[in-house]
Amino acid sequence: MRGLPSDNLPAADLDHDQQALEKKVAHPIRRDDLLSYLLYPDVFLKYDKFRQTYSDVGVLPTPAFFYGLRPGEEITIEIEQGKTLIVKFLAAGDPHPDGTRTLFFELNGQPREVNVRDRALRVVERAHPKADPAIPVKFPRPLPA
Repeated sequence: MRGLPSDNLPAADLDHDQQALEKKVAHPIRRDDLLSYLLYPDVFLKYDKFRQTYSDVGVLPTPAFFYGLRPGEEITIEIEQGKTLIVKFLAAGDPHPDGTRTLFFELNGQPREVNVRDRALRVVERAHPKADPAIPVKFPRPLPA
């Protein structure tokens, strides 16, 4: 092979690619997001889905994002120019039967609590068997027996 590998690649139509990507993710995107998608399509789509689910987590300090907060630890989060949140993690409650825990914290000095799923817990949910059309004895019914 002679020359650069990119010599044999067709030129990118950025406007067309941007419209196609916006249709795929169902929201407007910036040009730098388009370039990220063109370089790493699968990684960008996972990142975009994460960002749509959890919003912009770039405002969180790196250790808090990766490791969470310890009881009594306090961080400040600047969500925009002149708007700062002070978050202090107080405690995690006991696990609930559905696999969630209640987290207690202060947000700008005001007590707050939130229920979150604890992925470290093993929760066995009751299964509701479905009627199998291959077995004539089992048939669907509108009310529990």
